Amino acid sequence: MSKIIVSQPWGGLGDNLQFSTIPRLCYENGISFGLGRRNQHRNQEIHDLVWKPNPYVTLSNEDHVGADHMAPPPQSDSKNIIGWNETKYGFEGKNFYPDIHYDCKIKTGFLDRAVVSVGIISSWNQYTVEFIKKTILGLLKEDPILIKTKYDNDFNLGYLEDLKLDEYFIKDVFEYCDIIRSCRSHYSLMSGNHVLAAGIKYKYQTDTKLYCLYPNKNFEHFDVKKKKSEWLFPNVNYILEAEGIKRYSPK
Repeated sequence: MSKIIVSQPWGGLGDNLQFSTIPRLCYENGISFGLGRRNQHRNQEIHDLVWKPNPYVTLSNEDHVGADHMAPPPQSDSKNIIGWNETKYGFEGKNFYPDIHYDCKIKTGFLDRAVVSVGIISSWNQYTVEFIKKTILGLLKEDPILIKTKYDNDFNLGYLEDLKLDEYFIKDVFEYCDIIRSCRSHYSLMSGNHVLAAGIKYKYQTDTKLYCLYPNKNFEHFDVKKKKSEWLFPNVNYILEAEGIKRYSPK
């Protein structure tokens, strides 16, 4: 194989990050890597964070079958989505975290803060407002700060107003990366923000505590008998509405 082309159709931050280790593995194995002309990103910041600074992306606008057309590998509790995608392209599949090539800075104003980010697009209908509000109410003693972005949708605008949280409107995804690296704890939904946070914590080996509010509709992902781990990361604590906190431990 002389080259590998990725062209995922979904466009989200997590959708792109899930393939971010493939360029490095290609480089290590003497294979050229490129993005397909149909690779999607919902906004330019996603492309600029995941792909633009990646030194191993050497081809672009290639016309090639994308990952969405490739047969998935056998599901196993020994791999999450990162490892699965690596095996799709013929690699061993040993990684559990996305590659982050942006050099995250330290934002001193967030060093002792609990950060809440409830931005989500694809899975918003799997949550209840009651679950999210109850979890955040439990954080009030930590003086949490709510992150807002220009990409927020109706689901995460308004329903938390009565909690009177401190709010911070981020300039762009790069500032958000800086905040994730700097904060004491980070709470998110099952979104690309959760994937990004796992990658940043792993890259810098920070003491930041990561928590993800996990939709009960996807509870089977924790069922080892079904051998599904998908979008779970070993350095994240998963909060389930009825089951408390769980961790993903690859076998």
